[in-house]
Amino acid sequence: MKKILALPVILLLLLTACGDRIIEPPPIPQSFRATLAVTGADCALQCQWEQLRPNHAVFRITEPEALAGLSLIFDGRDCRAEFKGLETDANLPAKALFRELLEAIDTREHLSVSERNGVLEISGNISTGTFTIRQGAAEWDYRSFALPHGTVEVLSVNDISS
Repeated sequence: MKKILALPVILLLLLTACGDRIIEPPPIPQSFRATLAVTGADCALQCQWEQLRPNHAVFRITEPEALAGLSLIFDGRDCRAEFKGLETDANLPAKALFRELLEAIDTREHLSVSERNGVLEISGNISTGTFTIRQGAAEWDYRSFALPHGTVEVLSVNDISS
């Protein structure tokens, strides 16, 4: 009788242990380049994103034509804009969105991570609200970002760390 009861209990314990798989987010990439489609409340554009090291990046706008050539350069906490040799620290609409993007990829505490069809969904909080990153298994394989000031779709990405 004890053997008959022990078998279902052991099976139940094994099955519940399998469901508790902890998914860790991939490490923060050191450097990469990506092509982005950005949509915010005040902007819609495409740009090249070059991540030089954590929280140090350059966003070069390629579309729309009127903004092509504008670069937003983030160096730690500071951001400046360059356009055709002129430099400013003006408050541009895309600046808040790009700052959120950099803060989101650097966030590694209090994250919720789930996996669906081989894509990780990483959610957490930054200074302006909540974010969700959709990412493949590789550390630089970003797919999209849902941020408080808009969304960012990653059109292509290349690892440049080597």
